[in-house]
Amino acid sequence: MPMRDELIQRAIQQLAKTFAMLLSRQGSLGQVEAQSFRSELEALYPAFLGTSAGLLRRLGTEDILGVLRTAGYVDGERAYLLGALFEAEAELVLAEGSEGPDAAAFEEATSLRLRSLDLILEAGIEELGEPDIAVRVERLRQAVAGQPRPASSWERLHAYLATNGDFAKAEDSLFAWVAALAEAELAGDDPAWRRLAETSSSFYRSLAELDDQALEAGGLPREEVEEGRLAFSERLAELTAA
Repeated sequence: MPMRDELIQRAIQQLAKTFAMLLSRQGSLGQVEAQSFRSELEALYPAFLGTSAGLLRRLGTEDILGVLRTAGYVDGERAYLLGALFEAEAELVLAEGSEGPDAAAFEEATSLRLRSLDLILEAGIEELGEPDIAVRVERLRQAVAGQPRPASSWERLHAYLATNGDFAKAEDSLFAWVAALAEAELAGDDPAWRRLAETSSSFYRSLAELDDQALEAGGLPREEVEEGRLAFSERLAELTAA
């Protein structure tokens, strides 16, 4: 659905310009220029999200979503705006300082990008309709590739991809979700495994109900669906029996 809040829409348009300017910078920002960018970004937090930048930076994804959740669902518009803000701020963090980013800056930027990805995914799950969501998701996925992510992030990615008909990548995200749970060394009877099993069963059942054209469009031909289901079931059984 299209963005409903015109004020948020205008804020996002301005934020897109700021982000483009940050991306186009060669080298580090000067102190005055960096402060100008930071002031612009920080003013958006209380204006459109009702709370300070400092508070939102300290919160993890699930706590942030609790703030954005109204009437039982996530406010996709504000999730998108906050995700865009976090991504822009990550670029600013990396551009600040005359000697380039240090280890602490990279760590902060990664944390911002991980939360940005989760928030943009939530906006996509809510079918917000912003045309650049897919581009943002892919850009952020590449930026945090190889970084540890909780199972909830992989679950969110799977829901987004499945909702948008990208079935091959949605299946890949199930395997990444399995790997995240395995890395957490959860017991085989942990509810997290049951949630994954239920999600995967629902996913493969929904694929079986689609026609060949839809499956082909999603990158997962019918002959590969059963193959993937069996491989996933075997992997899940192996890990939960351990």
